[in-house]
Amino acid sequence: MKKTIMAMLILAISAPMFAQSQTDVMEMTRDVIRTERKALVAANMQLTDAESKMFWPVYNEYQDEIRKIADRRLELLQSYAYAYENLTETQAEAFLQESMDIQKAKLELQQTFVPKLRKVLSPKMVARFFQIDRKLDAIIEYDLVGEIPLVRGK
Repeated sequence: MKKTIMAMLILAISAPMFAQSQTDVMEMTRDVIRTERKALVAANMQLTDAESKMFWPVYNEYQDEIRKIADRRLELLQSYAYAYENLTETQAEAFLQESMDIQKAKLELQQTFVPKLRKVLSPKMVARFFQIDRKLDAIIEYDLVGEIPLVRGK
């Protein structure tokens, strides 16, 4: 999964002249990540057949919504990469605000899905799902932060 994430980040900040092929490769990369993530969730949730039947539609809905937030984050990373060399104070402030807004949107989405998941899983299994989800996010975040340069200046 780490190599896939790194490839996606590199593509996200590469030159715009490769836009069409870059978009195609990024979509394929995201599909691979999504498939790997789903497999890891399945392996770690250990759902019964009855639970699976009810859980996966909610999971898929959740992933569709998370993808919209991930799109915002990817757009932010691309904007930062393009502006990095000549980043202005105004841009830095806007990037910071958008980053905070993205984090808030993700938390709000997760809070929206807790009751939906409670309808199909026990509270322990809902907690387990969000633990798995956070762990997978942490792996992705760890890879990304190592590749994103710090804002320069004082």
